[in-house]
Parts: sequence; C-alpha cells; structure tokens
Amino acid sequence: ISVAPGQPWGEISHAEAIEACKKNGTGYDLITNKIWTELARDIADTASNWDTQDPYHGTLNMGHSDGFPDKTLEASTNDELSCFHTGEKCSLSHWHEQRRTHLLSSGEVIWDFSGNIAEWVKEINDKKQIEAPQSYIGNVDINDPRYQEFGPLKKCFPSSGELKYCGLGYYWTHDVQKNGMGRSGFWKHRSPYMAGIFSLGVDVVISKRYNILGFRCIYSLAH
Repeated sequence: ISVAPGQPWGEISHAEAIEACKKNGTGYDLITNKIWTELARDIADTASNWDTQDPYHGTLNMGHSDGFPDKTLEASTNDELSCFHTGEKCSLSHWHEQRRTHLLSSGEVIWDFSGNIAEWVKEINDKKQIEAPQSYIGNVDINDPRYQEFGPLKKCFPSSGELKYCGLGYYWTHDVQKNGMGRSGFWKHRSPYMAGIFSLGVDVVISKRYNILGFRCIYSLAH
C-alpha cells in the first residue's frame, strides 16, 4: 500500500509486482490493461481534469513529469500538495499540468495515474509486437483498430497545441524485441509531454527491474 510519506515501489520485476499484489489477499492482482484503459477513459471523460473544464478540449494534467525534482515524489493524501514542487497552489480546484491527482466520475480521487513513476500492467507483449502506431496519442486515428485497446474513445482538440498533444501521452512501440508493457509516464519524461494517462511503453523486459517502473494493484469483488 502507498502510505504517506513513502516512496512508490520501483525497481521491481513484472513477476515480483504480481506476487506483491497477491500478498494483499484473495481478490488482489496487478492491474490489467483493460482496467487501466477503462480508468483512463473515465478520467478523460471528467471535465475537472482538463484545463478548459471541457473534456477532450485543451490539455489533461500530466502529473510529475517535468524532471524537477529529478526523482519520484512521495505518496500523499493532501491534494493541496500534489504540485508542491512548482511553488504553486495545486488541487482538484486549481488546475496545473503537473498536478498528480485526477478525479474519477465516481467522485473518487486517484493519484499518479499519469507521471511520477510508470507502471507494469499484467498482460505482456508475448508476441513482441504491439499493433499500434508509434505516435503522440493526440495525433492517432481513434478509429484505427490497432489503437482501440489502449486509447480514448474520442479525439481531442487541438491535438498538438503548444506541443502538449492534449496530455494524453505517447505510444512507445518501437522496440518490439522486448516483452513488457508499462503504462502512464514518469518524472523524467519532461517536454514534449510524453507522459499521460494513455501512455504505453513496450521498451521494457519483464524480468528486469527499472527505477522508472513500478506497479498498481487492483481488487476484484468477484473472486
């Protein structure tokens, strides 16, 4: 469990992340790509997560992804501190591109779904090929079936305004010889805004440990 003021758990392999989740008890597991994408779409559909307060227009907040400070940030439950390193007030009522929190349609607050540290998903790239074009997600054709397993259901506008590409993230699909799948973004992404709730990277190996890659557990009521 992420407990303030603890650091996110990185440098953990894919199998170790699954085991860590299962140790929480029956019904716990590593987050799946399906649930990740469903959560990301819910965040994108929620107006307060956008700088314009209008879904799919403008830019989503991207969490801690500017490289300052050059490290992960501690867990917290205080939304007023979710952008503390910028020196600006930041909360769900004060939009900032480095804000670490998003609001779900249920009213729940979710932390670090974009930025701070990237995260394993349970599925692996076992065929060493992801059928989606490498690009900023704001520029990808959402009707392309290769894209629909990972991205939003709507196009954003403007897709490339100020190089932010709506803050949706980037597909890193160039290294198909590796078998892992990481989502979100991390503190070192910096400009031009590759971190995002739909960001996908397949440039990782499931047996290795990376300081930029952590994990998130889910709990299923049906077990």
